[in-house]
Amino acid sequence: MKISTTLFIIIFVLIPPLFAENHNLKRWKIKGYVAALKDSNIDVRIMAIEALGKMGESAKKYIPEIAKLLNDEGFGVRRSAIEALGKMGDSAKKYIPEIAIFLNDKNHDFRILTLHALLRESTKNYIPEITEFLKDEGFGVRSSAIEALDKMGESAKNYIPEIAKLINDESFGVRSSAIEALGKMGESAKNYIPEIAKLFNEETSWLHRLHPFNYPTVLDIACRIGESAKVAKHLNDRRRYIRSSAIEALGKIGESAKIYIPEIAKLLNDEDFNVRRSAAFFLGKMGESAKIYIPEILKFFNYKN
Repeated sequence: MKISTTLFIIIFVLIPPLFAENHNLKRWKIKGYVAALKDSNIDVRIMAIEALGKMGESAKKYIPEIAKLLNDEGFGVRRSAIEALGKMGDSAKKYIPEIAIFLNDKNHDFRILTLHALLRESTKNYIPEITEFLKDEGFGVRSSAIEALDKMGESAKNYIPEIAKLINDESFGVRSSAIEALGKMGESAKNYIPEIAKLFNEETSWLHRLHPFNYPTVLDIACRIGESAKVAKHLNDRRRYIRSSAIEALGKIGESAKIYIPEIAKLLNDEDFNVRRSAAFFLGKMGESAKIYIPEILKFFNYKN
């Protein structure tokens, strides 16, 4: 069956949403995607794979057809097949050995996609191979290797020292992934908390070495190791997400945080909604110690949101 790229888009991409509730059309659409996997046009094969990949469980019976395309001559087709099989979770675990071959591909995009395809507990047999990619020359590959190990939880705890080495990686993204992973590993990673805590000795620059999604993790760690005073300094940071993250981190240490109640209460009038919300939740956790601020909190009932 040969389909032009334009015709494929019209028939299988643009028309179906107009009849989304029609189950017969859905079955027809899937059959069309499956037929398109064998099309001579590379772009059509790629679009068919991507479409089936997005269907998840609905398309799992066609996993063998997608898996055949791991050996396709088209670079984009092979890449789409890896990505689609990765999205199908344990339904595609039979093909993990075939996917894992791409860990050794010269193209770093393939290595990254393969690592993402291995982001699940059932692939723990590949932990030693994945760990090798913590030293990969591509920063995206190193980050993906950290994320893969992070997803494997307890199974990967023996490799925490390898992840910890990347706290000081030259890449912003790799450092961020390493810190985030270690923050989630709790007791198993406690020996490396002082290493992360060193960031707090760089008074003016430590936050600039991180990705914004790391701020909650690092601020939580700081509070855990008794550096709540340094976290409190960031309550007045010019960046709203840092103010909000600092409030939330302090809220997790309970009674010890009550000395910051007056400072946080001022943030009930912050210009940013999320900061105001974080401040209100914090004061709510403080119970009787924050009761004088109840009138301020009650003003929230007047907000439209």
